[in-house]
Amino acid sequence: QREVFSPSVLSIVPSKLITVVSSGTMILWLPSLSTELLLDDFLLTYLVFMTTNDLCQALLGQYPLHTDGKEALYRKRKVLHLVAHWTRLYKDFLREDDHIKAFMKTLSRCVLEDLYEFPSLEKDMKEFQKLLRRRHELSRRTVRLLGINTWDMAAVLTQLDWNLFNSIHEQELVYSTMSCSTGGSHREGLSVLLQRCNEVQQWVMSEVLMCVSLNKRVQLLKKFIKIAAHCKAQRNLNSAFAIIMGLNTAAVSRLNITWEKVPGKFKKIFSELELITDPSLNHKAYRDAFKKMKPPKIPFMPLLLKDITFIHEGNKTFQDNLVNFQKLHMIADTVRLIRHCQSDQLGMLSLASVHYLHIIDNQQTLFQLSHKLEPRA
Repeated sequence: QREVFSPSVLSIVPSKLITVVSSGTMILWLPSLSTELLLDDFLLTYLVFMTTNDLCQALLGQYPLHTDGKEALYRKRKVLHLVAHWTRLYKDFLREDDHIKAFMKTLSRCVLEDLYEFPSLEKDMKEFQKLLRRRHELSRRTVRLLGINTWDMAAVLTQLDWNLFNSIHEQELVYSTMSCSTGGSHREGLSVLLQRCNEVQQWVMSEVLMCVSLNKRVQLLKKFIKIAAHCKAQRNLNSAFAIIMGLNTAAVSRLNITWEKVPGKFKKIFSELELITDPSLNHKAYRDAFKKMKPPKIPFMPLLLKDITFIHEGNKTFQDNLVNFQKLHMIADTVRLIRHCQSDQLGMLSLASVHYLHIIDNQQTLFQLSHKLEPRA
């Protein structure tokens, strides 16, 4: 279990926190952490205690206007450094917010006006403008996995999951946990991947329960067990989890006659796979297995969201009206797992193509099919 911090934590007045972060003096408060890591913590988690508009206004307040001298130049550069870090961190995630659009325009105008007095800001300005020109695109595809072998089928699932996972920004997890009232596009990648997890689980159930032939149904169970094992081997624990959960649903697991005919070798593989879904000791088996995997890799996203929610709900955001920065660091540290998983790119695993998954999403219908295949004794 994650530690819930006691009241003896580092706490900072919200308005003071902006000053401390933008000036780079936070390192004096938490000497065990680097300045860049502290800045990362702040930018990933500021939504816990303030709005994006509040942050924009605070940053503009930190950018000194109509002043000259080395101190003014230093402060201007610190604000531009923070905004550049923010832009690199969020990529196109910033483009969707009207407050940020207005803030960027205002800041750009301020810097342009300062170029005559501070010509050395030109380099900072060019870097700032370059960051704003970057483009990012989220692609969505539906799939049907038919007529390919189990490794290829797992590879297709992994490729599709990776395309979605790689489009997710760390901040989406914070938006989701805080239930921020922002545009849906802010959480599109995450919500689509979570939906995919449910779809894969329903697809497994649907394929098994729509198969009226006992022998073919046994073959399907064997096939799905192999696909789950291949997904794990391809470091895609999101789909591996979904397939295992699909096979473990009541409508499928109650098919005793079908399961009895599954060879012992496959039952052994399935039992080993089930271990990673064991929730005991705070999902220790899953966490240990995933930690050993090298990136690129895809985590089981619902559990990652649960971890962040646990930290958020188990630790106070404010202590006597002061921001609990340890809480922000814990959230940011968990969210940074996304960055680690995406730190390498996934190569092409399969040339197989698919169109859509055949899914029945009505639980009552699935149970009816299950009881029709193997009626209650």
